[in-house]
Amino acid sequence: MESRDSISKYGHSFQTKLIGSVLTDMVFISQVYDILKEEYFDSEAVKWVIKKCFSYYNEYKKIPTLDVLKVYTDRIDDELLRQEIVSTLRDSVRQLESSDLDFVKNETVSFCKNQELKSAILQSVEYLK
Repeated sequence: MESRDSISKYGHSFQTKLIGSVLTDMVFISQVYDILKEEYFDSEAVKWVIKKCFSYYNEYKKIPTLDVLKVYTDRIDDELLRQEIVSTLRDSVRQLESSDLDFVKNETVSFCKNQELKSAILQSVEYLK
């Protein structure tokens, strides 16, 4: 995926704020559940966190707690990935008081909607051929 098609272009801090928002804001997770794709991220740890949060949300219609994520993380055999996930979650929790979380949420929704629109246009072109 090209970097302009990746949330990674916004940087690490933005991504940790996004994860923090997914972990704390029920309205936000329900808003991005269908449009935020794990392939929009480059980091395997961030992909894992997003995937687990959405999987839990899909099953229970609630946001997973850090205790739930700890249980999931403890099941990971790859020590390096587990450490990266824990570090990502720790950074995300530290960002929960950031003053720009509304901007992060709005920018994320806008990015995802643009990606969905781009995908639909490209799919339409294929159908027209």
